[in-house]
Parts: sequence; structure tokens; C-alpha cells
Amino acid sequence: MKTTMAVYVAVGLCLLALVWIFFPVSIEASHQRFMPLTNEQFAQVRRDAIDAEVSLGLKGIELMAGDPASHSIQFDCKGVPVLTLINGPIVLSVLTMVDADQRAPDAASFRGRLYPRLKESWEQPIKDPIPTRPNVIEAFVLKHREGIDIAADCSSTL
Repeated sequence: MKTTMAVYVAVGLCLLALVWIFFPVSIEASHQRFMPLTNEQFAQVRRDAIDAEVSLGLKGIELMAGDPASHSIQFDCKGVPVLTLINGPIVLSVLTMVDADQRAPDAASFRGRLYPRLKESWEQPIKDPIPTRPNVIEAFVLKHREGIDIAADCSSTL
């Protein structure tokens, strides 16, 4: 009887471990598409982001701008992506993660200053689903398994 119970407990723990390891989670984003920028134009956007980095850093926003030839820029709020710009050969993608405008208004402000320089993409708009916030279980798994705290707030000075 004790052996049977021990087997059930061991199987249960293995199943729980498998669920923990393979539970699918993600952070959703809205995806806006624009005409791609020239290398010089994107380099200027990158320089503008680097110039804003000091004030953004005071609020916990980190910039990942790569090297000068990079075609992407990402703003993270305490380790959680909030805004990503990818300048591809046929489209400039602007990915804004769910709740980013509330959690990192300064990154949203940078995005707002960028929009007047951009032209809508000629490609047919794709109907993106409205991004949804992860549920409680997904948020728990993101925080404790992936180390991503979606409640991170970069709206005020540290």
C-alpha cells in the first residue's frame, strides 16, 4: 500500500514538473507596419533612442540598440519588453507589448515622437487580434519560470 502511494506521488510530481516545463506562455503585442526606413533614417532613430536612454534609465527602462548597423531597437521595462522596432527590407514593424503604454509611458512617448516620420505600409493591413493580458496562471509562470514580471512598472522615477 505504501509502495503504491509512493508511486502515485512520484507520478504526480513528474506530471506536475512536465506541466511546469511545457506550459505555454507568451507576451502579446500590437503590430503596426510602416514603410521601411533607409539605413541612415534608422540610424538617426537609433541615435535618438540612445540620446533618450539616460532619462529612460532613471525609470527602469533599458534600451537594447545593438551595434550601429543593427536593424532593431528594443525597450525593456525592468527586463520585460515593452517596445520593439524592426526595420526590415520591406516593412518597419513596431511591436508594442500589452499594457506597455501604462507600464512605460516614456517608451510610448518615444514611439509617439517617431510616428510623424513614418509612412503607412503599402502592404495590405493584417488584422491583428487585440493583444490580451496574460491570465493569472500565465503571469505566475512568466514570473517564476521565465523571470519576466509583467507587472513591472516604469512609469515613475526609481
